[in-house]
Amino acid sequence: MSMIPIIQYTGGLAIFGLTYWLLDNILLPFIQIGTTGTVTDTLHMLWTASLIIYLIGGGYWIIRQYNEQNYNQYGGG
Repeated sequence: MSMIPIIQYTGGLAIFGLTYWLLDNILLPFIQIGTTGTVTDTLHMLWTASLIIYLIGGGYWIIRQYNEQNYNQYGGG
């Protein structure tokens, strides 16, 4: 059984984490100047929703990758 789909999935999570870290450091000076409240909250909700969609969709993608014929030793799927 290959570990490539799991490595790709965790790589995607690493990209999400790196993007969050970069954007959070860019966002902090603007938040200290003045927050708009609803816009900032909406962006945080959108970011959280995209992460949840990635976690659910990525988990489904991993399951489908391992159910494909090339990973099944008996040739069925």
